Amino acid sequence: MDEHSNFTFASLMAQYYPRKKHLDIAVSDNGITIPFNFEKNKISFSKDSEAIKMAISGEVTTKKDEKMRGYGLKSCRDISLKGIKGELHIVSRKGVAILKENEDPQFYDFKDVSLEGTFLYFRLPTPKKDVNIYPYLEG
Repeated sequence: MDEHSNFTFASLMAQYYPRKKHLDIAVSDNGITIPFNFEKNKISFSKDSEAIKMAISGEVTTKKDEKMRGYGLKSCRDISLKGIKGELHIVSRKGVAILKENEDPQFYDFKDVSLEGTFLYFRLPTPKKDVNIYPYLEG
């Protein structure tokens, strides 16, 4: 986030619900957005939700140097959905993605509103055992 968002404000919020056995985490910034970062790097897409879909697929990166990671959103998706069996919501500019374990992902675009920045929301169930995140990391 710090390397490519160009944000001036960022926020991290978390709330644990012991009775419901899950943790909610939200991360937001007022940076350049995923779609704008793709535009800046000449990566083509038809709508903002498609840019988000491309970013979480791991097939596209804006990193010029192959040694740099560049797969943060894919790793976040894989850890939260596959590793912890939770869900991930992403809003960036007009694009929205809702990703839940064992459900088809939902992608759509706002018509009349636009977020100045990017918002990520994770709902993570309390793991029944330790989770090894390393199989879900690229690199």
